[in-house]
Amino acid sequence: GIFGATEIAQERRGPFPWPMSVRSAASTARLEAELEFVQRLANPDYLHHLAQTRLLDDESFCRYLGYLEYWRRPEYAALLSFPHCLHMLELLRLPPLREALQ
Repeated sequence: GIFGATEIAQERRGPFPWPMSVRSAASTARLEAELEFVQRLANPDYLHHLAQTRLLDDESFCRYLGYLEYWRRPEYAALLSFPHCLHMLELLRLPPLREALQ
């Protein structure tokens, strides 16, 4: 799926299918990838790219944005270098804004 949304949904339905040592590494890698993606939302050029590639029209991508709301929790927000990306995350969940970016 787009940006691992399918894999994340599958992970939530059950335990990891691999040993705990690999699970920890996989969790860390996913966290880092999601951190990088969320922070990219602070970049207007990246937002333009998302609009141009029509990802903003993709329902699974919009669900993924909803999943990323966990970055608002203090223990995750403390990791952000560009905290204003959370505002863009919120705005991108609004259909009128997504349409305006198109």
